[in-house]
Amino acid sequence: MSESKGRYISNKAFKEKTLPWEEFHTRAKGHGVKIIDIRDHVQKGYMSAAEEADLSEEQRQHLKEFRSKNKELLSLFGRNKVVSQSIDVLHRNIVNNNVYQNQTMFIFDQGGTMILWLMYHLEDAGIENYFFLDKGIGSVIGTESYNNL
Repeated sequence: MSESKGRYISNKAFKEKTLPWEEFHTRAKGHGVKIIDIRDHVQKGYMSAAEEADLSEEQRQHLKEFRSKNKELLSLFGRNKVVSQSIDVLHRNIVNNNVYQNQTMFIFDQGGTMILWLMYHLEDAGIENYFFLDKGIGSVIGTESYNNL
């Protein structure tokens, strides 16, 4: 249940807002849309030089593979089309400040675990023009490299 309004989002309503990769990718390439990556910096493969120095050679190779797959995937949407915002910033910008109010948003996380929580807040704010990537971006680029870091 939503903590703010006590409303329940049914599985049917949730499924209507989640798209498989091919449909998400095709629709997100349209005009007047915003693609929003809500993964945190670690889920995107970023880490400090000190953290990276502590990785084993095998982990560095996994990190390199993950970064390469991530970059390749994001480039499929077009140059500068993906907006990267943490879920907290997204919540503040979209829900509280009505940013992107007149655009259709295509939102993805790493594993599809944060989107239901976000859906409650979008619905509570009266925002209807949004879709999520079913099972997150990890379902597209794989999680093996990421999980081996």
